[in-house]
Amino acid sequence: MEDAYRVCRRCLLRQADARAYETVAAYVAEIPPDKRADDALYEKRLAACLQCSYLSAGLCTKCGCYAEMRAAFREKSCADYDRKKW
Repeated sequence: MEDAYRVCRRCLLRQADARAYETVAAYVAEIPPDKRADDALYEKRLAACLQCSYLSAGLCTKCGCYAEMRAAFREKSCADYDRKKW
């Protein structure tokens, strides 16, 4: 039997679940500009997350955060403390 809903394990939330991503995107938009990563840095971080084995359906399984949310904060860093990717 084929599943009606399949989760993309190696995708960001914006690729895996558009409805859930709308909520995350709204949250990211509310981050004050002085605390938010600029667009280039944000996309660079997400590109690194896409290559990470801890990414699963938009979540970082190392820390439990949505990758898009953690990457949006300028002062945050990769949760993989042993092998930081950003």
